Amino acid sequence: MKPTLQFVFNLFCLLLLATAVQAQSEEQVRDVQKIYKDAKAPGLEVTIYLQEKNGALIPVSPEREFHKGESVKIRVESNFSGYLYIVNHGTSGNKSLIFPDGKESNLLQPGKTYLLPSTYDLVLDEKAGFETLQVIAAPQRLPVLDAALKQPDGKLNSKQIAAIAEYWNDSAPGKPGISAGTSSNQNQSVSSTFDKGKNKTTILSEDDSRDPTFWPNKPKSKAKKNLNTTISLGIKLKNTGQ
Repeated sequence: MKPTLQFVFNLFCLLLLATAVQAQSEEQVRDVQKIYKDAKAPGLEVTIYLQEKNGALIPVSPEREFHKGESVKIRVESNFSGYLYIVNHGTSGNKSLIFPDGKESNLLQPGKTYLLPSTYDLVLDEKAGFETLQVIAAPQRLPVLDAALKQPDGKLNSKQIAAIAEYWNDSAPGKPGISAGTSSNQNQSVSSTFDKGKNKTTILSEDDSRDPTFWPNKPKSKAKKNLNTTISLGIKLKNTGQ
């Protein structure tokens, strides 16, 4: 049966729409990256690297499947000054502070790249499931997490677990990747984009840039720039265990 002219026209319209959506997405990635680079809104850039046996680092998608014995590094960059914390969410339910570990400073400097963990390798084991890391970038030190440096293996207590839950909770338990979170005591929204060409995720806080292109439900504001905000994100790496 030959396709009708109406069918061909509808198909053509769908192809045009798909192209427009893709172009809009690529444009949004560039615009968010520019806002980040110009520090018009507080933000983080995160890239997952696969570390080869010769030490070479290859940027990979956070939605990639990882295998037993593979080693990864996390590249983090911020456009504001502050302090960085990384919490490991164990499959057993335990949560432990793995950065800082008392051996180095967790001071964040704008534009400086941090490859973490820096004092050891993060190696995937034989347990299938998700390796979940929570990254928190705060403008001031977080005493509730600083206290974990004195606790065995950095294991968090119930008070500390409740504190980090204010910044990020896993909203997609069965899906790997990087997802942003916001503090429950801040009037804050985020915009998160993924650059497929560079395997880089850029996350911005809504506080300083209320452009409806990124936050359609927020009106524009003439508020002065304020980078005094905490940004948190979750990194979930799928481990096949094989």
